[in-house]
Amino acid sequence: MKSSAGKIWLPFWTVTLGMVLSCGAVFGQQGGGGNTDESSEGEEIRVPEKKGSADVGAAMALYVWNRVADFFEVFDVGLALGPSVGGEVAFTEKHQLAAHYSAEAGFTSTLPPFWFIPLFDGEEVARTHSGVYKRIAYGERRWENTVRQDVRFPRKPNSFRLQLGLGLAHFHGAVDFTEGKDFFGGIVGKDWGKDDQSLDPLVHRQPARQLGRSIVNITLGVLEIPINMIDVNETRGHFAGFTYGAVRGVWRFLVRESVGVFELVSFPMGWSPIVRPEYILEKDAMTNWKVDAPEFRK
Repeated sequence: MKSSAGKIWLPFWTVTLGMVLSCGAVFGQQGGGGNTDESSEGEEIRVPEKKGSADVGAAMALYVWNRVADFFEVFDVGLALGPSVGGEVAFTEKHQLAAHYSAEAGFTSTLPPFWFIPLFDGEEVARTHSGVYKRIAYGERRWENTVRQDVRFPRKPNSFRLQLGLGLAHFHGAVDFTEGKDFFGGIVGKDWGKDDQSLDPLVHRQPARQLGRSIVNITLGVLEIPINMIDVNETRGHFAGFTYGAVRGVWRFLVRESVGVFELVSFPMGWSPIVRPEYILEKDAMTNWKVDAPEFRK
């Protein structure tokens, strides 16, 4: 019998395999633009050309991303706090058995810790609800005190749902068969849900640069600690250097490490830097230390 840990790690190894397979394509050619020509006035004009290997690598990584996103969209989990009693079990809208009461506030989202998936797709990370809700259902017959959807957990018609109210906590879980069909269709190139991310042909990608930057951040990020201690010591004195400088250095070290891991697993996308200066020992850096929001360009 497979353990639950094995099921959780399966998507991770799927992503990793996709990244490894895309490495060969990424380093063949940098950028996905085209040839350039000169106009009569000497200006360069970009001539469209077939996709470069940087775009091929990004497309492969995005295919893996779409399949992982589709997989986790199959599942919903929810938690609400407040008085609740009863439960519900349903297999589509035709086969239901429910009797519950709740006066609660809660949320529903995909399986944790994969909440970054709806964030990347531009969707809500969690759907919230609050209020009083009563429901009785048997088969296709049902009664509820209100038709409002913002007072209860979401119900998708083509899904298996399970809810359980335990006094002060209310748990919800669901498997969406429509999203399951979309997941299996995506494996063979069918986007039945019309929700796959696609590449922006106008984006200039630099995957090799992102890969190199991520490795530097992971391996040398710890240098943020002495660098910040020395910097603060020179401007504010020894005591500030050993206290404030050390704390700021640890914080920036953790940020660089986290960003480095993120940029490593997403390097085929060739995004712009998140942490600036781009490199920890960048000479003549033209910007102060800061963290930019990921661009998430497709």
